[in-house]
Amino acid sequence: MLIERFLDFIAIEKGYSKHTQVAYRKNLLEFKLYLNLFTNTTDLDEVNYQDVRDWMVHLSEIKENTSRTINRKVSVLRSYYKFLIQINHIEKSPVKKIKFINTSKKIPLPFTKDEMNRVLEPTHFKNDPHGVLKRTIIALLYYTGIRRNELVSIQEENLHLNAKYVKVFGKRSKERLVPLVGEAIHLLQLYVDWRKEVGSASPFLFIKKNGQKISESFVYRTINDYFNLVSTKQNRSPHLIRHSFASHLLDEGADLNAIKDLMGHQSVSSTEIYTHTSIASLKKVYQLAHPREKK
Repeated sequence: MLIERFLDFIAIEKGYSKHTQVAYRKNLLEFKLYLNLFTNTTDLDEVNYQDVRDWMVHLSEIKENTSRTINRKVSVLRSYYKFLIQINHIEKSPVKKIKFINTSKKIPLPFTKDEMNRVLEPTHFKNDPHGVLKRTIIALLYYTGIRRNELVSIQEENLHLNAKYVKVFGKRSKERLVPLVGEAIHLLQLYVDWRKEVGSASPFLFIKKNGQKISESFVYRTINDYFNLVSTKQNRSPHLIRHSFASHLLDEGADLNAIKDLMGHQSVSSTEIYTHTSIASLKKVYQLAHPREKK
């Protein structure tokens, strides 16, 4: 089946995650179902430009589908038909001339520096191994800007406290070394000491009381619960800490390219999405840097 061949391709050749593979399969099967119900076409490789356009209109009439959602589904089709061309199954992609729907970029407000300082106060956490684990998770996300899935996938051998860095594997399993500083090192050392006492056979660094690897949902619940104590923001996700990491570095004058490398982005344009800074911060940088202001 062509869909299965495509999914094998993105898994083996592209290194896409299981989560992405599941999402791609779901999108392709949804499109196939639409074709069966609303068109005379029954096979994905018989689709034409108009079929795709009609499908986009159909999706837009469903309340749950935002412009971003529709664009993401079209992007899956684009990848699928590109693959069919590569294996010489079709000659032309029906998605080639399809344009994405314009979307306005919503810049999420990051956690403030005060919120980050307050959430890491020791008084919020129980004085036990579980409390150390949760505080370490929050600190590591903020001090490094790594992704949630990167954090849960860190293996014990990836942590180098003496050399002050941790090795993480980002999108497409791309490896990068992320420096560790100050409080993050201190908390990681406390956590590692406890982990040795547990004696878990798991190769993963972050484990629960039962010795099993923590899950992404565990990280999400941890972030949501503790930021509920210090923030009124509706969005209290691990990703917002990543956004805060980039924004706060930029506010303090860090170079955008350096932030890009720390976050594991392919291009600066990806980093710019996270780096929302205030007018006050811009004025501060201007006053410190402009030669006339220095006078």
